[in-house]
Amino acid sequence: MTEQARQEIAHDLDQQLRASLLDAAKNLEDGRPQWAVFYRQVFGSRGLIHQVYPDPDDRYEFTQTDEYRQLKAMLNSLRSIVVGGAHRVITVRMPPELHEALKAEAKEKGASLNTIAVAKLLQELESDALLETIERDSA
Repeated sequence: MTEQARQEIAHDLDQQLRASLLDAAKNLEDGRPQWAVFYRQVFGSRGLIHQVYPDPDDRYEFTQTDEYRQLKAMLNSLRSIVVGGAHRVITVRMPPELHEALKAEAKEKGASLNTIAVAKLLQELESDALLETIERDSA
């Protein structure tokens, strides 16, 4: 088998993986879970993306795809659904250096500062009982 044939097979397999991941996420989204539950099940450290792409380099490559952008759009759509009242607002005091670093990351990723801050908080909370409580309450 030639190198080109191997690359074509790998490319086809990756396309199938991305399509399967997107289908699984669409099935989750159809159940209209709270956005934090969807985040955990798709983007979390034990979520679909990490299961399909356990290698960090492969996961990074996936974040550059249209399928990943579709997953982010699903998450944003679920975030716009207000369950049990309005979204809460907090004020966070932080060193200027941290603020600048978050702004730079948001700009680099084409996201809002709020989106980056919430994502960082979720990364810290995802193994916590808080998200398990949200998941249980939404069932």
